[in-house]
Amino acid sequence: MYPHDPFSLADRSELFRPFDALRSGNVTREAAWDEYLTHLKLVLDEVERLLENLDANDVIITADHGEAFGEYGFYRHVIDCPLPCMRKVPWVNTSATDCEKYESHAPAPESTNETTAEDRLEDLGYL
Repeated sequence: MYPHDPFSLADRSELFRPFDALRSGNVTREAAWDEYLTHLKLVLDEVERLLENLDANDVIITADHGEAFGEYGFYRHVIDCPLPCMRKVPWVNTSATDCEKYESHAPAPESTNETTAEDRLEDLGYL
């Protein structure tokens, strides 16, 4: 899910939904951006873990959209918005080598949190 908001690990409650707080003036652009970067780093740490634990000559790291932080009055990601900050997404070509640094352990199916597709879409701000 990360770096998509809501940011449940935010230190400040107003940064839980940073784009709403930024739009309302409750946080600065810098504070919202810093929170975004904090959560992006969590994702990149996991990408690094994956790259160190699989063998692949060609790996693409990308995303489905960017985010707006108030440019021309736009916040988050808005469908069909022409702004480059939302249209331009990262595209990194790399490779991976299994260094056997991590062994995954999946939780038992009965211990996972059951959510519906609608719950997930709402969490991501689509509903």
